Amino acid sequence: MVKITNIIWETDNQDVTLPTEVEVEEHLSSEEIAEYLSNLYGYLVDSFAMPMTDDDTDYFGEYVNEVEGKVS
Repeated sequence: MVKITNIIWETDNQDVTLPTEVEVEEHLSSEEIAEYLSNLYGYLVDSFAMPMTDDDTDYFGEYVNEVEGKVS
């Protein structure tokens, strides 16, 4: 399981109480997570945050090294 945080819902200004954090299966893509949450709670998801994976940290590490090399 992975914790999805900072969930922003599209509620059309309706006064509803929806979670800002939910745990979901780890293998889901961001599109699958948005669809899952929308189906579960009945509202569309505008945005959310999810933990970085090893692939993400590798990519950002390479990107930062590339940018630092250009700035130096």
